[in-house]
Amino acid sequence: MEPCEKLAGCDFYQGHMISTSGIGEMLKKRYCEAGNKANCARYQVCTQLGKEYLDNTLFPNMTDRADEMIARYKNRVMKEKQA
Repeated sequence: MEPCEKLAGCDFYQGHMISTSGIGEMLKKRYCEAGNKANCARYQVCTQLGKEYLDNTLFPNMTDRADEMIARYKNRVMKEKQA
């Protein structure tokens, strides 16, 4: 599998987020470098909502939180369209 194409602009991968170095490196290998981007919470938010919706508290393994963010956004958009 190919590494994620968003590595160059990813705050997590580039080390701009606070993380425990051992855990951070493990997550980078699992999600960023091993081609497991479809399961990365940051990738999901970035591709479905846009990079501007990412913050430095969302780590690759936080898919439940990513799902909540995406659902909230889609719900808000749907309500705006109905109004």
